Amino acid sequence: MLLKVLAIVLGALVVVTRGYGFLFTESARKLIRGMVERKVLMLVAALVGALLGAVIAGAARVALQEQVLWQAIVLLVLGILITLAGLLFLAVPKAYARLVEKFLGMKTMALRLLFLLGVIFGVLLILLGVSMP
Repeated sequence: MLLKVLAIVLGALVVVTRGYGFLFTESARKLIRGMVERKVLMLVAALVGALLGAVIAGAARVALQEQVLWQAIVLLVLGILITLAGLLFLAVPKAYARLVEKFLGMKTMALRLLFLLGVIFGVLLILLGVSMP
């Protein structure tokens, strides 16, 4: 049950944040650039992401001990990837800042397409959560 809720909440969070970027691309670009300039905000976001990923991976592991669900396997892998990404960003924040700046330097339509892909990914996470027993 916890894993189902986590998948739906994570999916909703992804849809809202990427949806904002899709609808208001220039505003999102400015917001993200401001986060990159304030390194503390970027580090807090990376820490929260790492913790969220760890919680998802832990919940998926517990679900797998009860029964093998393909959804739990997908969420376990996703949780591990989110945790590793967050820890990597904490370890090398300058490299992460450069990566974000490359994305922010993209043309508006290309950036909007990336945000749209994020929205689709978020919807798929919600559907994954809903499909769990």
